[in-house]
Amino acid sequence: MKNIILSTAGHIDHGKTRLIEELTGKNTMHHKEEKLRNITIDLGYADITLKSEINVSIIDVPGHKDYLKNTICGILNSNMSILVISAIDGVCKQTIQHFNIINLTSINYLIIAVTKIDLASEAQIQDTLNQINELINSSNIQNISTLIIDYENKESIKKLSEKIYELAKDINQKNISKNIFKIDNSFTVKGYGTVISGNLISGSLTKNDEITIYPQNLKSKIKNMQSHSKTVETAYANTRLAINIPSIKKEDVFRGNVLSTSSNLQPSNIINALIYTDNISKNIKNHEFVKLYTGTTSITAKIINLQDKLIYPNSKLLVQLRLKDNIIPFISDDIILLDTSSNEIISGGKIINVSNHKKNKIDFDISIFDIDELIFLFAIKEKKITDISTLKNIYNINCDQFLNCLKKLEKTNFIKLISFDNHTQNNLKYNKNSKYVADYDFYIKIYEKIKIIIKDFSQKFIYKKSINLNILHSKLNFVDKKYLLSMLIDMGYNIQSDCLILDNKNSNKVSEMKKLSDNLEILIESSEAPIKLKNITSDELSKEILHNNLKDKFVKISDDYICSKKMLNNYKNIIFNHFETNKTLDISEFKAYTNLSRKLSVTVLEYFDLQKITKRFENYRIKLYNGKL
Repeated sequence: MKNIILSTAGHIDHGKTRLIEELTGKNTMHHKEEKLRNITIDLGYADITLKSEINVSIIDVPGHKDYLKNTICGILNSNMSILVISAIDGVCKQTIQHFNIINLTSINYLIIAVTKIDLASEAQIQDTLNQINELINSSNIQNISTLIIDYENKESIKKLSEKIYELAKDINQKNISKNIFKIDNSFTVKGYGTVISGNLISGSLTKNDEITIYPQNLKSKIKNMQSHSKTVETAYANTRLAINIPSIKKEDVFRGNVLSTSSNLQPSNIINALIYTDNISKNIKNHEFVKLYTGTTSITAKIINLQDKLIYPNSKLLVQLRLKDNIIPFISDDIILLDTSSNEIISGGKIINVSNHKKNKIDFDISIFDIDELIFLFAIKEKKITDISTLKNIYNINCDQFLNCLKKLEKTNFIKLISFDNHTQNNLKYNKNSKYVADYDFYIKIYEKIKIIIKDFSQKFIYKKSINLNILHSKLNFVDKKYLLSMLIDMGYNIQSDCLILDNKNSNKVSEMKKLSDNLEILIESSEAPIKLKNITSDELSKEILHNNLKDKFVKISDDYICSKKMLNNYKNIIFNHFETNKTLDISEFKAYTNLSRKLSVTVLEYFDLQKITKRFENYRIKLYNGKL
C-alpha cells in the first residue's frame, strides 16, 4: 500500500482543523491550551485510508504567526499540502506566508480548499477566488486544484477525498537507500518508557531493529511501533510513527534529531545550498545570521554568498550555510530561511552538498546546470576523484538522470570520465574497480604533475626505461593508488608490471589534444552567454589550443570573458533592432532581451562601446553608426 504525508496550511481560524475532522473524523487538537483557546499551537495528526490503496498521514499545522516554526516543520515533512482559505476573509497574511513556504519546497501537489462559504456572500466568494487565482499565477507548483468546501453538502468532502487520492497516485517516493526517520517529539508513556514520534522519510523500519539516533550517536533497539495508534511490525516510507525506545531517556532526544538503522550518518555544520528568493521582499546581506529549517531541524546559521552577485529578490544563487551546531543534513532536502529578528521568510531552496570545508567563492556559472547536475558537480569537486558506482549510490537518482548529468558535466569540461567507454555508458554497467570520475581541474593538475615527475626522473636516470608506480605514488600521495593507475592508463601511458614505460609516455597526446580542442569548440559554440576565460583555460594546454586552434571561433570582449562570434552578432542585432523603435538603451532592457546577468550585460555593452556600436551617457546608451564588429 502506498503512503503519503499531507500537511495543512493557511491563516488562523480559516478552518484547517475542522476540515481535517470532517475528512477523517478525528480532531487533531491534543493540548489543553489548544482546546481552551480553540486554536492549533503544535502539530496535530490524523490519518485516512483511500480506496484501500493509499494511506494518508495528515499533519495539521498552526495558522498563528507565533507558531510559524511548527508550521514550517509540518510542511517540510510532507509530500502534498492543503491550503485552507476562508471565503469570508480571503487571502490573508499567513495565507501568503504559508503559500510561499510551500512554493519554496519540493511540494508539487497542492489543494486549495475554500471554507466557510455558508457564512460568505457571493461577492466575498468571488473575491476570494480571484485572490486565489493571483496566488496560483505567481506559483511554481505544478499541480494545484481549487475546491469549494460546503459542510452542508457531504459531496464536497467526498470530492476532496477523491482529489487527494488522484494527486497521491502521481507522487513518487524518495529514492533513498537508507532508512531515515526524522524526529519531531519525544515523551514518556507509563509502562513503556521513552517514545519518539516523527516521519519515516525513506526506507523501512521493523520491530527489534538496531538503531542510532543522530547527531548524539545514541544506540538502541526498537521495542514497539505505532502508526496513528495502531501497532505495526514494519513501517515504510512516508508513514507517521511513534517508536518505543525504552533504553534512551526522553531528555536526550530532541526535535531535529534523526533515527536510522545506518551506523555511518555523518553530522556536519556546513551546508552548500541553492536558494531561491521568488516573491520575497527582503534583501539578504552576506554573512548575515538566519534561522535555518530543514527536516524537523531549526538552527541558527551564517549565510555566505558563494557567487559574485548580490542576493536580491527574485533570484537564485549558491550559498554556504555555516551552522551553530552539527546536524544531520541530507542532499536534496528542502530548506527554509527566516530572518532572526522579524521571523519573516527570507528564502528557501535545496541542500546540494554537505561539507566539512568552508568556501567563500565558486568559480563557475550555475545558470547552465540543473539541481541534479549541481549536486553531482559539488560532490565531485569535494571528492576530487571517486568511483562512479559509489557516486550513483550515494545520490540515488535514476540511471537516465545519472547518465545525462555525467555527459553534460564532461561535455562542459567540469569532470573527466576515466576508463569509461561508450558501451558501458549506454548500458550503464559500471565496473566498481575501473570506472571513475574526476574533477577536471584536479585531473589536469595530476596530468601536469606527472609530466614534471617523469621529466625530472628521466633527466636524473637517463638510461632507465621505466619508472616504478610506487615512485610516482610517493610524489602524488594525495591520490589513492587505484585511482592513479587508472588515470595513468587513461592519459595514454603504457603500464606493465607496476611500472610506467617511459618510451611510450606520449602515445596518446595527439588524440588527447584533438578531444580537448573539440570539447572547447563545442563549449564556445553552444554557450548562450559569454564564457569566463579562467573556467576553460585552467592549464597551459587549454590556453594553447584556445588561442592557436580556436581563435577564429570567438571574440575576447574583456580581460576575463570571451564570446562566440555567433552570439556576439546576435547581441549586435538585438541592439540594432531595439534602436529601430527606441532612441536609448539601458542595461535592464538589454538584460531582459538577452537573459544575461547584470554583470555580463555590462561587459557586453562596454565591448560595444569600445567598438563604437554604442556610446554611454550616464545610465543609458545611444547607437553609433561607424562601428564594425
